[in-house]
Amino acid sequence: MATHRVVETVRQQRAHASYSIDGDANTERDVKTVVTTTSPLPEWRGRMLRDFSAFIEHAFIAREQADTFDKQIDELVPGVLLILADYSMNYGHEHQDAEQQEWWSAWQSTLLPVIVYYKDEHGVVWAESFCFLSEDLNHSNGFWQHAAEKILDHYTGKMQAMGTPLTDILVWSDGCAGQFKQKGEGYWLIRLALKRGLRATHSFFASCHGKGPSDSEGAVVKVALRRAELMLVYFSQTIDAFEYLCEKLTIAKRPCEAVHKERHTIGARTFVHIAAGEVDHHKYTVANSIPGTQTMHAMRNNHGALGVSTDGTRLRACCTSRRSAE
Repeated sequence: MATHRVVETVRQQRAHASYSIDGDANTERDVKTVVTTTSPLPEWRGRMLRDFSAFIEHAFIAREQADTFDKQIDELVPGVLLILADYSMNYGHEHQDAEQQEWWSAWQSTLLPVIVYYKDEHGVVWAESFCFLSEDLNHSNGFWQHAAEKILDHYTGKMQAMGTPLTDILVWSDGCAGQFKQKGEGYWLIRLALKRGLRATHSFFASCHGKGPSDSEGAVVKVALRRAELMLVYFSQTIDAFEYLCEKLTIAKRPCEAVHKERHTIGARTFVHIAAGEVDHHKYTVANSIPGTQTMHAMRNNHGALGVSTDGTRLRACCTSRRSAE
């Protein structure tokens, strides 16, 4: 007999029911737990082989995605944007002289760092940072779409002025279902083709949250704010922190010559404040559910249809959009 510990998914009763957009109640949730089991050696060997095969496949896809991400940056052509997005943990405004009630219910701010890579008029690929701050603590797909539309508005004009109109976007993020990997994102990709005439692919990192430069930008922001608070600078609300960051951390001029830059050197940093109530979190809930979302590694729009990849390379048609821009 062999004893081993495995991670299994079990159904657990919710303390409070959650509700879908359609009003359906969900009283249970999936929870991963470590279970100790004892089984005959042949059964244990078979299970280990199955688990190891799944691990090898996962590790291969994760490495392949990391290589593909770097390759896409290095091989960017004019007219194409590569966008890397990942929500940071909310920033809690912890003041050194806070009273007890304020300490235990500190003001929080949403922080969404987004890195945009593009090839400039001199043929050099630069990374530019957009840090979105908001009192709105709902890390929804609608919030991401709202931020992304602001970025696309900016680069549509910028690239038009460079003489290389924007034609394609390549988006990378983690696979969080509440933020990125969901039907709302697929619907948005289709709308990009119908409203902006853009080809768009959204790839989801297979391993954890795909740590990268966007996480570094989140750290830069949080460290700067915490250092200021340790010096007794008081940020009572998000707008106070936003104004401080605009003054202290904005990068308007590239920090070095192109010959000295590295792949992820930040050439510009811009802060954007999204006010509470500015985002309509349920704007795109008319989309139908997409089956098998958890196994997807990428979504791509294709003339009003949505293609998805479940192995990191191939795309298959899974649904067709109504020919509407709304």
